[in-house]
Amino acid sequence: MTDIINQYTQYLTASGLSSATIRAYRSDLNQLANFLETELDTDIISAITHTSLRFFFGTLNSLNISKRSIARKITSFKEFFKFCRNHKFIDHDPTRKLIYPKFSCKLPSVFTVSEMFKLIDLPDTNTNLGIRDKAILEVMYTAGLRISELSKIKL
Repeated sequence: MTDIINQYTQYLTASGLSSATIRAYRSDLNQLANFLETELDTDIISAITHTSLRFFFGTLNSLNISKRSIARKITSFKEFFKFCRNHKFIDHDPTRKLIYPKFSCKLPSVFTVSEMFKLIDLPDTNTNLGIRDKAILEVMYTAGLRISELSKIKL
């Protein structure tokens, strides 16, 4: 199964997916492969069934893995098995009947306006690093950027 996972990640890279998404999908698939080897004593992709996937997700539920993480794993597996069917590694899709867990949408906690102004005023603007840090905070706040988006800004 490791060879097929490697082929799949090469396919994802060629498709232009972000490196973070590829890492997450690879991690999910490696977790599934490890589970299948340790719990079901198999590493043959054609041996994976809907029942074995439900057993895997049942184990995750018992470990209190978040529903969002489980939903992402289901997406990872659905895309992986679609790839496997298209490349004739399998003739059935064990993810076909998997159901995504329901979860509520939580709003992120955010700073108040006054807290944000206090944060922006924290850097010591008498130093170059302080000026840089203040500029970073101002850009992040005024543009509404995530840290990952901010870190990819090119001058």
